[in-house]
Amino acid sequence: MEKMDRRTKYTLTTIKDSMLKLMEKKEISKITVTKLCNLADINRATFYKYYVDIYDLIEKIELELYNDIKKSIDLIENNESIKPFIDSMIKIIYENQNACKVLFGPYGNKEFIRKIVYLGYIKSATEWKNKLTKFSTNQIDYIFNFFAFGSIGIIEKWIDDKFKNSPEEISKLINDLCDNLLSN
Repeated sequence: MEKMDRRTKYTLTTIKDSMLKLMEKKEISKITVTKLCNLADINRATFYKYYVDIYDLIEKIELELYNDIKKSIDLIENNESIKPFIDSMIKIIYENQNACKVLFGPYGNKEFIRKIVYLGYIKSATEWKNKLTKFSTNQIDYIFNFFAFGSIGIIEKWIDDKFKNSPEEISKLINDLCDNLLSN
């Protein structure tokens, strides 16, 4: 892949930031390419040079964040613990506050945050099965869903609170809850 020049990088960043700004106030179906281009101060041809439509842009924004989190967890040793994943995920969410407050907000894609949380399950499935031996595989899936949706709730509350707590505090809270769940 060839290196992106500064003007292209600036243009793509401006388009992305403008889209996120519009999504703070409107659902995606109410955002037009024209409104986006006016806010980004670009012409429609420039937008269409990089994206098929508004949904393609959002998909690429989500994919970029997803890949950042996935790359980060792929670097984690296979110690079968969910803790490094949670720490990494929370750190990346904190580093991408603007995108996350929109993507996980009222006009964002609720499936997207689930997809991120489920990366942790894939990474730590063996730990769950080893520690929850009195439960069937089906029951473990239910327990993980309970944990995943609880974690999503904590992350959404943290974002709603404008990241008032530190990433370390949120990681510790989720990790402590997970440890308590897995130790019973």
